[in-house]
Amino acid sequence: MMFITNRWAEVDRSFAWLAEDQQAWHFVEQRLSSPWIHITVTRERGEDTCVEVFFLEDMRGLEQFTRLTLNGAVELSLQIVTPGWMNGSSGWAMEHLEVIHESEDRLYRCYTVQGGRRYYQPNSSECREYGFFKELYRRG
Repeated sequence: MMFITNRWAEVDRSFAWLAEDQQAWHFVEQRLSSPWIHITVTRERGEDTCVEVFFLEDMRGLEQFTRLTLNGAVELSLQIVTPGWMNGSSGWAMEHLEVIHESEDRLYRCYTVQGGRRYYQPNSSECREYGFFKELYRRG
């Protein structure tokens, strides 16, 4: 579960440009201090350019997400948003992802960001020694 929404924070449908199956919120809550993926998809529709932003809880849904969302996409940008405990600072950081690897057993992931820094999930020392086999994403 990525976000928690409160009914009283829901945007009145009469004020929002929404499809019938969509809802909008003034704010959402995230209770866990865990990393997530910020995805920007750029599409060209005739002479117009459309930019859509998505938030993905973790990599487990990336393959399904790309199958459902990337039809007709011109550009895809993934960034990882990490909490302070993971990035070594006092707050959240958002960095461009270069490569994402996953272990053969799907228990561990390695995120390499612009500049070469690596984050491991789960964040453990044994993960750093683990062999990563499957490449899930490489920045184009």
